[in-house]
Amino acid sequence: MKLEFEYSDQAMELAEAAIAAKHPDKKIFIEIEDDPDLLWFETDIPSLNYLISGHYWGDKSGFALGKLYNFFGMESTGKTAMAAYLAGLIYSYGGNVAWNDVERSVVPEYMKRAYNLNMLDLKRVKWAEPDTSEEALDITEEFAKNKAVSVIVNDSVNAMSTEGDMDKGNSDNPKVAAIAAKCSMHFPRIIKSANDNKVSCIYINQLRDNIVTFGGIMKSIGKKTSGGNAMLFYPHCSIGFKKIKDFTQPIKYPDGSKADEWIGGLIELETGKNKLAVPHKVIQLLLIAGEGFSREADIIMLALRYGLMSLPKGSAWIKYNDVNFAQGLNASRKKLMAKPEICEEIWQKLKPLLEPGVNEETGEILNAVKELPDSLLEVKEEAQPAKKEKPTPHSKKGKKAA
Repeated sequence: MKLEFEYSDQAMELAEAAIAAKHPDKKIFIEIEDDPDLLWFETDIPSLNYLISGHYWGDKSGFALGKLYNFFGMESTGKTAMAAYLAGLIYSYGGNVAWNDVERSVVPEYMKRAYNLNMLDLKRVKWAEPDTSEEALDITEEFAKNKAVSVIVNDSVNAMSTEGDMDKGNSDNPKVAAIAAKCSMHFPRIIKSANDNKVSCIYINQLRDNIVTFGGIMKSIGKKTSGGNAMLFYPHCSIGFKKIKDFTQPIKYPDGSKADEWIGGLIELETGKNKLAVPHKVIQLLLIAGEGFSREADIIMLALRYGLMSLPKGSAWIKYNDVNFAQGLNASRKKLMAKPEICEEIWQKLKPLLEPGVNEETGEILNAVKELPDSLLEVKEEAQPAKKEKPTPHSKKGKKAA
């Protein structure tokens, strides 16, 4: 059966006139020529662009300004590092930044060295250490409302306490629901200001056990973030962070002892929710201590997936143009940093392979990528010794022992 819809122009005009009469000072409907395009900010890490926007490069790739972001995960998985990286990029291109350091964890010298974010530039970077959630959320709303900055970072929602909780003693349990209530009031206010003034708001969140009680027995039923359901519903893009591999290098001390020095970690990012592009995409980025996220490592991993570089099975040498390039991901990354012309050459070869990454009309993923070689990224678990069965009184071994 074919559906047929019948409308009259008069009915549409009457409805519009009635709405306009109730809201005389506001333009309700957007006309095509007035439709504001998203303002995209292309980062220098292709896979991060793809994760958020569905495009590895181009005018509509990267980080969308004017949207709300929820970065969540366990500790030491790169959430603050990613917020600092994005804020540093915006700052380097002339944008203003606000940072609510609820955790009191910012070290200005490190932020400048690793992420090019000068926290001491008082004219363009507003760095606050709010004592309560009310202060932090008020700062966020005022900066967004007045179009004073391009990005606001709240680090973190878990560290926030309400004014009421701050007045209580250690014996009183803080009301987690109070933060959720504050967020429920905050998000409906911030979402309009952020969108209208192209101000991005980043909320950093840690995962917590979701505990319920059954007859006095505590049971974990999963992981949740602070901020209540509002923190799940309102952000346009929620990115989960997970560390999947540590990178170390051997060092030798003057006394002859040896150790492994941590140089970075392979971080997995997944968009559990994304209103800006196709959700549930997963990428892997290399986070280097003191340097931030590595563009060179990302280009190497993309080149391996698309066949521009290779890693023969059983070999540690990455090949480029059928010639040994460097041994391992970290050495290859350092070589590209030392020879940016080769990095640019590989990137120019990658670009036509990467776009279009997603068919915008159907959502179909194009240019299916290869799996990365196991020898590069696989985390090999140590073999666990087999558990010996303890004989029970009723087993054959138990009866024999008796």
